[in-house]
Amino acid sequence: MSIQIGVTKTPDGQLRGWTEEDQKALEKMRAKVKRLSAGDHMVLSYKVNRSLPHHKKFFSLVQAVVENSEVYDTREKALDAIKIAAGHVDWIPSPVTGEMVPKVKSISFEKMDQGEFDRFYEAAVCGTLRWIVPHMNGMDLDRAIEMVGSY
Repeated sequence: MSIQIGVTKTPDGQLRGWTEEDQKALEKMRAKVKRLSAGDHMVLSYKVNRSLPHHKKFFSLVQAVVENSEVYDTREKALDAIKIAAGHVDWIPSPVTGEMVPKVKSISFEKMDQGEFDRFYEAAVCGTLRWIVPHMNGMDLDRAIEMVGSY
């Protein structure tokens, strides 16, 4: 069984789960480690994820698009539109017309490291300004992002 737990190191040096579920899973994992006897085996792996605040800032961008676009009125539509505008797609032939159409790629933590996410975010902002909310400038969009969320 494989379990993933999102953790952050606190100022006092402790690990804390990102969510309540992560915290519970972390506590269970700590209890399992304490119960290990000499000779018992356990495989642990870890990965340093990208910046959670930057990830949250991106989703504030998504919400800012929802609030400033008549076309992309849901988070799902805005998310796909931003990915397309950023060029974060694979091109596949439409089964109906044969034309090449974009299929958006994942931006999950498992699919992108921080460097890739930084480049994606910049492309997302540029694409959003050019194609999705061309009536806004960069400062307007930054203000809209800041108004939407805390990150």
